[in-house]
Amino acid sequence: MTALALRVVTLERLLADREKRIREDNRLWRLVVEEERAEAREQAKTVATSAARRERENLARSGGKARAGKLDRERRVEIARAGAEARWRRWRERRGVQPR
Repeated sequence: MTALALRVVTLERLLADREKRIREDNRLWRLVVEEERAEAREQAKTVATSAARRERENLARSGGKARAGKLDRERRVEIARAGAEARWRRWRERRGVQPR
């Protein structure tokens, strides 16, 4: 082999090794990016879930007051009376007391 041929073979080996290292580096970086994306998606889902939960809790807190505000007085009295009757009925059934 001539000196030029040896130099060409040596350069080809160096380039092949370099390409292998570049491919390996790219593979590792791809894994890192995919892992970060997965973590970001999970975190975004958690944030969205907790935001939705807070929104539901806020709506639930104002639910009864908002409903009462929309009902007229007579309907509120009917609902309260029916609730009281149901509570007393359960109390009597548990204790075996007959209504008067």
